[in-house]
Amino acid sequence: AATAWLAHVRRTDTFQAAAGAQGFRQRTGETLVRPAGEPIDGDFALESLERCEVYLLSSSRVLWIRGLDRCTVFAVPTRGAVYVTECTD
Repeated sequence: AATAWLAHVRRTDTFQAAAGAQGFRQRTGETLVRPAGEPIDGDFALESLERCEVYLLSSSRVLWIRGLDRCTVFAVPTRGAVYVTECTD
């Protein structure tokens, strides 16, 4: 009961890909392809996409997905984690 008030506190989302991470950002209505054979040692980010189809045919160390709206993502397995936040439909 002592922490019940936390359920009503809006938290600021600090989830974010590393500054130099490759990726697709701020696109609308596109088909986006990361081709097979690209290096897998870095992070890859999908951010602020709307009505896109995304094909990730190369793996990455970590996949960051933030702010997608009405998108479909097809991806091969990553070497590490997949983080997803603020996505709709």
